[in-house]
Amino acid sequence: MAEVILHIGTQKTGTTALQHFWAENREVLRTLGIDYPASEEFLIKPGLNRNRNGIWINRCEGDPEYEIYMERLLAHCTGDMRVLLSDEDLYWRIHREPELLKRFRDRLAAHGVGLSVVLYLRRQDEYLCSLWAFQIKINGTSTLQEWLAKDAGRRGDYAALVDRLTELLGEAHVYLRTYERKRFQGGSIYADFLSIFGLSLSDAMRLPAQEMNASLADACLEAKRRLNERPGGGIDRENAETDPVGYRRAQLLQHALMDAQDQMRAEGVLKHCSFFLPGEREALLARYAEGNAAIARRFFARETLFEETAVAASDGEPVSAEELIEIYQRMILVLGTWAAEQTPSDRFEIGMTSDELIRQQKETIRALEEQMRLRNLPSLVVRKLRKRRNGKRRKK
Repeated sequence: MAEVILHIGTQKTGTTALQHFWAENREVLRTLGIDYPASEEFLIKPGLNRNRNGIWINRCEGDPEYEIYMERLLAHCTGDMRVLLSDEDLYWRIHREPELLKRFRDRLAAHGVGLSVVLYLRRQDEYLCSLWAFQIKINGTSTLQEWLAKDAGRRGDYAALVDRLTELLGEAHVYLRTYERKRFQGGSIYADFLSIFGLSLSDAMRLPAQEMNASLADACLEAKRRLNERPGGGIDRENAETDPVGYRRAQLLQHALMDAQDQMRAEGVLKHCSFFLPGEREALLARYAEGNAAIARRFFARETLFEETAVAASDGEPVSAEELIEIYQRMILVLGTWAAEQTPSDRFEIGMTSDELIRQQKETIRALEEQMRLRNLPSLVVRKLRKRRNGKRRKK
């Protein structure tokens, strides 16, 4: 019996790397009974990873294209083939609307095709902070606290979703893994995923050559959040087709920021920071502790779902204006290097010269310098008053 294996995330658990791995090894996997259909057969959205071959399940239901894609999927479901589809956004969509999965299951069942789900779970404080950071990397402007307050915390309720998955598919068709490198079977997420089906990595398989979907971190993340507040600072993937120049311009700024981050890391001057307030991380984990324990006992035969790690000592420490200025100044140097290499076609593509981008960044730095000066003003006044008082005492 053919079966569809639906990999639904969660987000920020190596999904992009896995999708590239499956696409790179499509032919080898097919010989092992796993078919990863090319995304070109289905929906491809500008600005998104082209290897997400399951995105149409989430975005096209009710559209005429959905029926076309369903027929193309069923054409792969022959014999005992396991057909793998992947889209990390399905995690949250099914969380909010489990009926979507039920309808998909029923459509497959009508053709004698089974359905199983694979889901990687990441400890909630890391998962939610990483997901918030991804929003900032694109175009978000909310602080972590503002983002969590908008009901984003519901995303961390794994137990509620797992209950629905087992109700719809049966426990035997729900494959859970924890996104913890120490617990990966075979030492990598690629080997870990293959182990679900009793397979191992082989010399015939190619691993991704570079880091996929590199993240912004620490003070660079706050630098990007503030940059997003300025016109043209954020990347809007939904408008990649309608505003390609604006999309490319924002991408260029982001690449400059990533380069600045790499430089600071190499020099050991990028200070680690956390965006949780004191006690906030513990409260978040306590909120999900009972559900996590239930999953651990049910699927892993252990008492704790995730390995315990120490709470970051820097929780609650804000990013200083001095650190942000250092990052922006490095971005200016990166852009200056690129400006010397820029061609007329590059200028047309981004809609402005690198000199203009540098000018925009200088404006950001000046605004931050003013903010720093005003913030330090009360302490300056206090020091002057103390100096004047001490001077009067010496005269007496």
